[in-house]
Amino acid sequence: MKKLLIGAVSAVALSFAFAATPATAAPNASDFCKAFNDFGVTHGQCTSYFAGGDSLPVTRCKIIKKYFLAFFNANWKNIGDCVSDARHL
Repeated sequence: MKKLLIGAVSAVALSFAFAATPATAAPNASDFCKAFNDFGVTHGQCTSYFAGGDSLPVTRCKIIKKYFLAFFNANWKNIGDCVSDARHL
């Protein structure tokens, strides 16, 4: 279930990316993050997430914690536990 939600967060975020950008324009991670108020994480984390940077698992977990707090609390004690699971996807 944990892996399913982590994957779902990625899928939802990517669907926003494709819906928010014209088909002819290449998505710009920085502009996209600004348009969506960085999804509640830092701008650097958000742009790394959409650019595929090393902070991807951390950003996924922070987004899960922000938008799915009950699920987060039921499955992890802290961000570090979530990141550990997210790195094994």
